[in-house]
Amino acid sequence: MGYVVLASGVYDMAGKKINILDTTLREGELNSSVYYTLDKFETIGSALVELGTPRIEFSIAYPQRGKSIGEMRDVLKTIQGGTKDSIIIVQCRALREDVEIAQKMEVDGCGVYLAISEEHRNNKLRGISVEDTVTRFTESLDVLKECGFKYRRAVLEDASRFFSKSKSVEDHLYHLKKIIEETDRAGATNISLPDTAGLLEEDEAIEMFEFANRITDKELSAHFHNDYGNALGNTKAVIKRGLVSEPHVSIYGLGAGAGITDHYELSSNLLDNSDIKTGENRGSFLKLYKTFESTTKIPIPWNHPLSDFARTEKAGTHQAQQLNNPEGYIPQKKLEYDFNNRVIFDIGEFVSERLIKQLLKTYEVNDSNVKKIINLIVRRSALLNRKLYNREIRNLIYDVINVKISTALISQYVGPEKGFYLLKVKPQSTSDITEKIENIKGVEKVLETYGIYDIIIEAYTDNNMQKVIEGLVGKDMIEISPLIVG
Repeated sequence: MGYVVLASGVYDMAGKKINILDTTLREGELNSSVYYTLDKFETIGSALVELGTPRIEFSIAYPQRGKSIGEMRDVLKTIQGGTKDSIIIVQCRALREDVEIAQKMEVDGCGVYLAISEEHRNNKLRGISVEDTVTRFTESLDVLKECGFKYRRAVLEDASRFFSKSKSVEDHLYHLKKIIEETDRAGATNISLPDTAGLLEEDEAIEMFEFANRITDKELSAHFHNDYGNALGNTKAVIKRGLVSEPHVSIYGLGAGAGITDHYELSSNLLDNSDIKTGENRGSFLKLYKTFESTTKIPIPWNHPLSDFARTEKAGTHQAQQLNNPEGYIPQKKLEYDFNNRVIFDIGEFVSERLIKQLLKTYEVNDSNVKKIINLIVRRSALLNRKLYNREIRNLIYDVINVKISTALISQYVGPEKGFYLLKVKPQSTSDITEKIENIKGVEKVLETYGIYDIIIEAYTDNNMQKVIEGLVGKDMIEISPLIVG
C-alpha cells in the first residue's frame, strides 16, 4: 500500500503512516447544534494546529450560503501560518465550479465527493449511471490537477453499501472496482470509502478496505458514521490491520446524524494502547476540547472520556481506592494527561469514611464526630435524592464540630460550585454585555431574557466570578443576583 507524505506531522507505524484528519470544521457543521462564525473557525482550527493534527478539513466557501471566499481564505491563512506540521484541506462536490472555488481558497488539498451507490444515485442524484459517476470523478480530478493541488481525494460516498446487507441490485463489486481504478488512474492521491449511513460491522469494514487495497496502492481514508455505535471500533480495526492511513475524526464525534469517530477516543487509543504515532501532542486534547466547549458553548457530553463525570467517583469503596491510588480505576496516562492527576468525588449517601477523614485531616476530628458527619451527609443526601453541594457539606460539618471550613477546601475534592447569576442592566446594552461575558473563563452559558432580569449566566463560582462579572459590566450594571446550586 503506497502513501503520499505531505507534512512533517506524518509518522510511520510498522511501515505504515497514520494521518489523522479532523473534520470538525466541515463534517461537524452538519450537526444540527453547530453553527460556526469566522472567529470560531479560526479559534478551533488554531487549537487543532496547536494539538499537531496532521490534516484539518473545511468546506469550501459557498457564496450563496453567506460565506465569503476572501474572508474564509484569510481565516485559513491565519490558521496555516501557525504550523508547518498541519495541512489544510477543503472538500466540495465533484464539479468544476466547486473545485475552482477551492482553488481560490489557497489551501493545500481538496477532496471531491460524489455518491456511488444505487440508492444515492437514484434518490439524490436523479438517476445518474455508474458511467456518469466515473466521468464526473475523472473530470473533477483533472481540474484538481490543473489547479495545482498536490493532495487530491476522491470521496466515493456511500461505498460501504456495496458490503452491507442494504446493498441494491446494481451495487456490484465490479462497479466499485471500476470506480476505484478510474479515480486512481485520473490522479487521485487519496481514495475515501465512507460508511455514509453507519451500516457496517467490523468484519464488513475490514472486507471493504481489503478489497480496495487489492485494487489500488493509493492512500485510503476511513470515514465511519456512528449510527450503530460502530465508528470507533471499525476505524481502529482497519488502522491496526494496516489497511487505512487517513482516519477521519471530529471533536465529540460531531457530524451528520449520529456523527462519526470521536477525535480523542481514536487518537488516545492509538497513542496510549497501540503505540501508533499520530503526530499529535497527547497532553493537549483536554485543552482542545475545552477550547471547543468555550467557543461553541456546546458542553462536553456527560459520557465522554474527557468529561468531569469520567473522573468523578461516587461509590465509597471506589473512593477509598482512588485516595490510595487512582490508577486502580483510571488508566495512568488518562490520569496524567486528561485529568491533571486529580479525581473528583461525590459526597452523598455512598460517601467513604476515608474521604471525610482526608477532607478534615488538618482539623483533628475524632472518629466519633467523623461518623456523625457521615450520618448527617447520608441522611441529607437520601432525603434530597442527590449529592450534596459544597455549602451544604460545609454546614453539616459545622453542625458537628462547630468549625466552618472553607468551600475552597471542599472544592479540591468535589470540584467547584456552579451557579447562576441574574443580571439587570441598562437598556440598549444587553447584546454587547452578553458577548463580553461569554468570553469569561468559567462561564458555561449566557442567555438574554425578557422580564425582571435581562441576562442569565451559568458559570462556575470560583475565582471570584461575581466580582469578575461586575467589573466587566461596570456602569451598565443595575443589579446582580447569584444563585448557587453546587
